Amino acid sequence: MTLFGAKRRMAPSSGASRIWDTSEGLPMSCRRVLLCLLAAMLVLPAVKSNALTLDEASCGILSSTSLFNPGFDRQAESIAFLLDLLPVEDLPISTDWYTWDLEKIEGSDVTGDGILDNFQIALLAAVLCSEESSPRLDLIRQQYDVNLVMVEETIEDIDYLADNAERILDLIAGNPHANPPVIGIAPGLAAIPEIAGIVINFPEDGDTIADAAQVVIETVEEIRPYLSLLPLVTTTLEQVAPLLAGMGGLNSEMKAWVDELAGPLAEAMGSMDEVVGIVNVALLLYGSVMPAELKAEIRELLQIVVQWEPSLPDFLIYGVVGKAENEPISAFGDWNADGLPNLLTFEDVMAAGGDREDFVAAVTQASFRVTSPNGGERWEVDSFQTITWEPAVEQVGDYVRVGLHQAGGIFVDWLALRAPNTGAFDWLVPVDLPQAGDYLVRVQSYTDNGVRDFSDEPFAIVDDAPIRVTSPQRRDEWVTDTIVNITWTSNEAVAGPFVRVGLHRGMDFYGWLALKAANSGSFSWIVPADLEPASNYRVRVQSYVHNDVRSFSRRFDVIRAPLALTAPARGDVWPLGSVQRVTWVTDYAVAGPFVRLALHGQGEFLGWIVRRTENDGMYEMPIAPSLTPGPGYKIRVQSYEDNETRDFSQRFSIGGP
Repeated sequence: MTLFGAKRRMAPSSGASRIWDTSEGLPMSCRRVLLCLLAAMLVLPAVKSNALTLDEASCGILSSTSLFNPGFDRQAESIAFLLDLLPVEDLPISTDWYTWDLEKIEGSDVTGDGILDNFQIALLAAVLCSEESSPRLDLIRQQYDVNLVMVEETIEDIDYLADNAERILDLIAGNPHANPPVIGIAPGLAAIPEIAGIVINFPEDGDTIADAAQVVIETVEEIRPYLSLLPLVTTTLEQVAPLLAGMGGLNSEMKAWVDELAGPLAEAMGSMDEVVGIVNVALLLYGSVMPAELKAEIRELLQIVVQWEPSLPDFLIYGVVGKAENEPISAFGDWNADGLPNLLTFEDVMAAGGDREDFVAAVTQASFRVTSPNGGERWEVDSFQTITWEPAVEQVGDYVRVGLHQAGGIFVDWLALRAPNTGAFDWLVPVDLPQAGDYLVRVQSYTDNGVRDFSDEPFAIVDDAPIRVTSPQRRDEWVTDTIVNITWTSNEAVAGPFVRVGLHRGMDFYGWLALKAANSGSFSWIVPADLEPASNYRVRVQSYVHNDVRSFSRRFDVIRAPLALTAPARGDVWPLGSVQRVTWVTDYAVAGPFVRLALHGQGEFLGWIVRRTENDGMYEMPIAPSLTPGPGYKIRVQSYEDNETRDFSQRFSIGGP
């Protein structure tokens, strides 16, 4: 168990019984365990496009030549040098780091994904050297740290083996020159008649313990000359841990190569487990005929072996969480989502004579594309949403247009005819936009309409609010003394059959416009002539039975009518022979300094009350005895200078004396 995640035990492989073919014909069996382990461990591989640059001269993670803190290149050269010292021909990888292409393609016998590994490592190094931050870049850095911890734990396992290697060989094959001399388990068992002839069918069918002992002794003698390499191996592994961590997480294909490499090693470990099992059984059944020294050596070896549990890191694939199709550093991934796999970009760079810096720049180059909404989103009407895209200013220019479409190529409207190409645009989803699940956003260059991109998949416009005010809208203007229509949508099953309608000004509640009105979606209201003009009014519509089911309109303006009569009011009765006060409110700048007053009755003009009076909002009117008592009278106030600037009172009545 590691601090960051579980290691996986190496499963036995059903493949061939050799790690690799050699001209010496070295069989894969327990007599090759240590050499195979050594070679295998030496080659253990270690939703916004993020444009990166790589300066190899300054990116020490890749190119440092320091002996104490070497970069990836120097680490790989150390591995290649060590591999060249191994007594094995036809190694599974080249000793030239700059030709490595180690990935294993699923369903194929071909090794390599087409991109040289040192180019992919250069891309990883560009991420680690960059000071930019984004979800993807930060994730890759975190994953690298975890992979490095797992590699370091595996190296600790190898260190344990190296520390005990000489003693293990002595205990297995014996060493008369040791102090004290070691009998050796293999020769010791072969020397006991009661044990030597026992058939154990290992390593071949029909083999006895004596046969197996001879194979083990020969294997140990072949390995002994290379014990002097172990300090170099362990030192090198500790030095190249960063590279191993980097290689192991490049892509799934690299992990597949690690798994294939680990198969024969696991088979070898299985063989060792068998040997341990046989020795345990022999100790149990024949311990009585064994010398005490031999039994002590067996117990010592078993104690060393049972404490060694080699494992491989379960590498995290860079840039993805779990299993994902688009692994950004894979040959088959697409880092910048421009529709071209990284492999094609690599081939283009190589064909042009480019290098790793060119590859990093090309594969991460910003690609103009819509990133949100990009399919599956649910955007509420009357909510602010941010449309985002990769700006790619060099390709697109400084400005863009933003449009709304529905599936099938239906253009709905422009959301912005000209917006700065910043990669983001805030949009208030209109309350009257029809609900549908097939909307797409288009972002295109302002200067070249051929440079454009759409959402990859449709998104939905929804309205889940139980009540939503649809009018007045933001910056609507209500004129005093006029009839306005307040509208809303509602889910009557939640809101109920009746609503209240209220008016707010800023944080203050002005009053109820309707204490109980039918939940019909519409309510007409006469804006009072004396309502104070302001720009921070809001309408509230709420359920009559559930106070918390409510909706507010956007802020709107109330402006004063140039002239608005406030008296007489509807239903007033003015007696014959009395003097009554006519009042009005006025926008002096529009109506002017003087007004006219006229009397109308039953739809007819009856005459001027006064042809010219000061526009001071009040006039004392005598009710002439000659007027006919009855309903249906109205008073008109009109600008003296502009006949069209006028207002009528509500209907009132003339009463008897």
